[in-house]
Amino acid sequence: MTNRPRPKSTRADMVTTGSNVIQNFQLRKQNRLQEQSLEQQTMQTELNAQQLAMQSQQLAMQSQQLAMEQDRERKRLDIIERRKLLIKFESLCDRASAVFSEYPEYSTMMMENARDSFQNSGLSADYFEEIADMERSNNIFSRITEISAEFRTKLDNSQTITLSSMREFLNSEDYLLQEHIGLCQDVEQMHSSEDRANELLTHKEKLDTLHQEKSAVFRSVLWKRTKWSFALLIGVVIVSAGGSAGVFGECLEYDEDEVCQTYENNTLFNAALFSAVILMIPLFLLPWWAVYAYYQSREFRREWAPFEQEFAPIQSLRLRVISNEDRYQMLSQQFQTSSSIEAIELRNELNNWINDLSPKAHEINLNV
Repeated sequence: MTNRPRPKSTRADMVTTGSNVIQNFQLRKQNRLQEQSLEQQTMQTELNAQQLAMQSQQLAMQSQQLAMEQDRERKRLDIIERRKLLIKFESLCDRASAVFSEYPEYSTMMMENARDSFQNSGLSADYFEEIADMERSNNIFSRITEISAEFRTKLDNSQTITLSSMREFLNSEDYLLQEHIGLCQDVEQMHSSEDRANELLTHKEKLDTLHQEKSAVFRSVLWKRTKWSFALLIGVVIVSAGGSAGVFGECLEYDEDEVCQTYENNTLFNAALFSAVILMIPLFLLPWWAVYAYYQSREFRREWAPFEQEFAPIQSLRLRVISNEDRYQMLSQQFQTSSSIEAIELRNELNNWINDLSPKAHEINLNV
């Protein structure tokens, strides 16, 4: 039996198949590498996200810790300031009895003020955290209350009235007197400038009258010139209509745009055109004349302008006095004076009276 040679196509198929197997193997290898790369990227992304989350948590915790530390520091400083105030109030209690013997009304008023101030300054036991501070706060407040009550009972009728007068002056009358002094000065200043104000008002009324008269003339002349201008405009329209109606005859010559250049009655046409131009001039000049006339009509307003700077403060003062008239009358009746000098003297007298009832030396006063 004779052996036949293998067909060439079979060898080619084997080569092709082998090549395909190698390519498929390489593709699978590349796919596995790509999948591994994607998995690594995914894992890295998740790791980065976790790290960012941890960093955010750390920043949040740091911010919270910083806020807590700042709050603790603020509270610590606040407690220090409150303790300083407690020391001042305690010193006040120690000095009060010695001052009372010489200045009873002053001492009583200051201790009663200290009692009210202690409650309004946030020094009660509820504002402290440590037991020692709470007990100290309660003890000092009790001392202030007892001393103020004791001083009050030791005052006689005259001293009680004096104390009420002192408190009324310091709490209200002093401020009312300062207000009344300002109102009196406004009234006095207005009276001193009244002649000048009347003079300026008279001058202003005169200029306003002249302005109104000149404005009326301006409006009248403007209306007349407007009518004339429109009459001239109508004349121009009539001239144009005459041209369109053939008054100038037929056109003998046209330009490139087919506009007539020469009419049969060309002399008449030129005369009509010149007349139209002349008639249009006043119409064009009307707006400029109106602006000029308006400027001229405000001549008296410009004349008043230099006086406005002098008149405005006087007028403002006058309006202020009018608006404060009821308040001025009430305070004048209360203090029995409408003179700023007398009001100043009264306030100085009352301040001197208060000073006489108060200690002069700084070391024995009862200010906190």
